[in-house]
Amino acid sequence: MPLIGSVLLATVALMFCLRMGSQRALPLILVVTLGVSLVFSASIGVAVVMGLVVALLLERRFGYGSALLGGTLPALLQGIAMVFFVQDLVREEELRQLLQQLEEMGLQMENQPYSLLEIATLALRLQPGMESAMGILALILAYRLGQALGPRFGLSLPPATPFRLWRLWDELIWALIASLVLVLIGDGLLQDLGLNALMIVAVAYAIHGAAVVHFYMGRLSVPVVVEVFLYVALVFTVGVSIPFLAMVGVLDTWFNWRRLGPGATPAEGDADGTTL
Repeated sequence: MPLIGSVLLATVALMFCLRMGSQRALPLILVVTLGVSLVFSASIGVAVVMGLVVALLLERRFGYGSALLGGTLPALLQGIAMVFFVQDLVREEELRQLLQQLEEMGLQMENQPYSLLEIATLALRLQPGMESAMGILALILAYRLGQALGPRFGLSLPPATPFRLWRLWDELIWALIASLVLVLIGDGLLQDLGLNALMIVAVAYAIHGAAVVHFYMGRLSVPVVVEVFLYVALVFTVGVSIPFLAMVGVLDTWFNWRRLGPGATPAEGDADGTTL
């Protein structure tokens, strides 16, 4: 899977750069990025760059949240660049291939308000946001994996915030509002930017919502088997679970159900008090 490959590449790049020093590792990292991008895809190759950026920030004494935020920039910039070329993606050949895949999956829309063509077009328009969101998720997982493997290689990464306490910055709500405005009143390129920004922000808030669910699972002492079953069900119902978890994340930003605050848990999580 592309996600697994991105996680492994970002982890290797992060640990290699910390071990060798980012400046010394830079030439090899650029060669690997180019090779992976050519052989596989640019979306997987950018994972190597994200690992490099996180290593650079950690070397400059940034904490977990700040380093992770900086590491997401390559994925976000790639998504923005893809939006500018999104009209090139929505071509007859790509649509034909996607329609064929949907039909092979048995998806029929004869009595539905949306045609397969409209669904396929929307999927291609959202491709930049989906790839950026997967890149950001890969980086989060790569950091956790690097933190677990680091001691075996003599490396120590700043402690990551426990997932049950994971929380987005309150100010991110403005990104959600701005993306909704662009979707509603924008047209053409602006609407595409809004759609893809909304995709990325929704995934971020869905992760926030999942952290809230995980927190209360522990608070209520829910059996591990039941918890695992719930997470598996959420994975297999992403069309419903992502909007639901995103709404939980947004509401937690306002109501702060876990009674967390900026810098409230630096001893357990981020050394610089950030909450990403």
